[in-house]
Amino acid sequence: MEPTYSAEAALVDLKERLRRLRTERRFSMSGLEMRAGVSHTTASQALNGPSVPSEATVIALAQALGTDATPLLTLRKQVVGAPAKGLRIHADLQFGTLAEDAAHEAMGTPVHVQHERDVLLKEVLVRVTVVNESRLPVQITAFVVEAWDNEALRSFDLLPEPLPTMVEPRSRIVLRVQKEPIDSLDAITFIGVVDGLGKRYGLLAEDIRALAAASWALPTRVIAARRRDDPSYMVAAFQTRTPVEMDQKPVPDGTNPPEVLATRTMLGLPVPDFLRLDELSQRTGNVEPE
Repeated sequence: MEPTYSAEAALVDLKERLRRLRTERRFSMSGLEMRAGVSHTTASQALNGPSVPSEATVIALAQALGTDATPLLTLRKQVVGAPAKGLRIHADLQFGTLAEDAAHEAMGTPVHVQHERDVLLKEVLVRVTVVNESRLPVQITAFVVEAWDNEALRSFDLLPEPLPTMVEPRSRIVLRVQKEPIDSLDAITFIGVVDGLGKRYGLLAEDIRALAAASWALPTRVIAARRRDDPSYMVAAFQTRTPVEMDQKPVPDGTNPPEVLATRTMLGLPVPDFLRLDELSQRTGNVEPE
């Protein structure tokens, strides 16, 4: 029977066993990578990096090294079975100075702000701070905004710089993303980050409501637009400023939908045109941005 370790010790032991086996087999790293059919980065991270190798990677390396994968997978399970705790997420809006000639290309949303007697052009971004208060490094792979929409979950997975990245123990990273993914949705169910193992770390419900209320109360670059190939069909559109994956998936039968944490109606805010597409589809002519 394999001994039981802490998650930290199990990860150290897993990597030490892989390194020892490579040395015993007298394989170079390139030779191991070729035999296992994995990339240099994948093999290097599995043997020497701070991240947890995937189950498929452990099996491939074990086969290449001519050893039973079961003890290695048991160690990996002990690591994954004790996911990092103490990952704290905070998000707010950040206002920065913006030149008039840079407004069109800015990552943040241009807004005019009254400052004493002057009206200044500012760039608004969502600032996300991720603090790792655990004793294990955590790989953050995406910033996620999710909402309940037409009996399905609609989500944006954004990859602002420096994602994906490792957040070392007792350290933090700061992400800056455009606010349009939040603006384009209603009935928000989740805002937070996801790690390399698929575990999600979200803002508290009150923090989601505060962030959504602040973002929705400001101008946005989301518009209701007619498709060129079918002018009768309306879509909510905005230009993405960072790599993003969009998804919409129904909730499986028998599964309760997630709790809705923030809607414009809940917060006493008007519903914008781009959320009333069925109504707008009956109109003629162009639809102007708000």
